[in-house]
Amino acid sequence: MPKKALADPHSDPRVQSAVRFLRRCTDATVPEALRAVGFSNAESIKPCVQMLIRRRMSAKKSLSRPKFVIAGSSSSIVSSLTSQTSSTLLHPPPKRSRKRTTSVRKQVKRAESKRARDHTQKAHKRATLLYAAEVRKKKEGKPSIGAVAVEKKVKAEYGHGPSKKTILREVREGRAGFSPKRKGPSGSTSPFVFNTLCIAFESYVNIKQLNGRGSKITKKNSQLGYVSASQKIRNVRTSAL
Repeated sequence: MPKKALADPHSDPRVQSAVRFLRRCTDATVPEALRAVGFSNAESIKPCVQMLIRRRMSAKKSLSRPKFVIAGSSSSIVSSLTSQTSSTLLHPPPKRSRKRTTSVRKQVKRAESKRARDHTQKAHKRATLLYAAEVRKKKEGKPSIGAVAVEKKVKAEYGHGPSKKTILREVREGRAGFSPKRKGPSGSTSPFVFNTLCIAFESYVNIKQLNGRGSKITKKNSQLGYVSASQKIRNVRTSAL
């Protein structure tokens, strides 16, 4: 005997009644909710009907029971074992917005960070060059200003800048006009090995250019992150030494 087909469950008002029943009775199962609102036993065990109820649930059913029950007192009682929420703190920390970053927004953020780094480097170079010039004036017997005045002047021009100690250290080490050092320990490559590698690579680029393959090797090395111009290599070699 063929089974009796179930009416369209999407338009059945009992489906929404079962959803409301589950929201009120969190310990009830989906088949129990279906039978409570009028579904038969055969209909309540059908996976398609149960899936329809689960999809209409706005949130997952909580299986955990309350750990603490407060009764017989109008005042709020907080157990020492419970963690303090942001509502109980006198000065709660600010909430961070969690939004998915799109590719466009990420690219804009990357460009803004690069502009900020370039601005910081310009302020650093301006401060070190200005103080180096003042040091030369002082050696020549001309009136000059100190590192504190240079720091204030650069911060007034750029809004930020290196501190007095940083300016003194950079000029003392002969790094006036250079970008600030990267944080962390210095590399283990000796200046002699680094200079040898730069000379070898510069010779390699010149040979390829003489053989008519300069554009290919330049493009290839640019993709690999190497310096493609011999003048830049000389600058890097000089700054490393």
